[in-house]
Amino acid sequence: MEAELDTLRTEAETSEEVPTIDTSEMEADIHDAEQEFEDVEKRQAAILEEIEALEPDIEQHKSKLDEVAARNDKVMDDLENAGEIVENIVKVSVLPLHQTSHV
Repeated sequence: MEAELDTLRTEAETSEEVPTIDTSEMEADIHDAEQEFEDVEKRQAAILEEIEALEPDIEQHKSKLDEVAARNDKVMDDLENAGEIVENIVKVSVLPLHQTSHV
């Protein structure tokens, strides 16, 4: 965009036939856009720094979550096994009662 402005200025300065074009508004727009771009880059850099600072905590929480999930899986397996054991005990206890009542 600045190259285009420079070309227009050069043409205006070297040619008497071309009317002089006022580029001050374009220049101000370019300056504003460049300033906004710099501001966005600064905000982006700041956000990236914040994210990087949080990464160790996130990894720590993920590790704890994996640990708790593994523990929960083990508890669920133990409960399932305990249920099967109780069911087998009930079957063994009830079976002799049924056998003796038929005699």
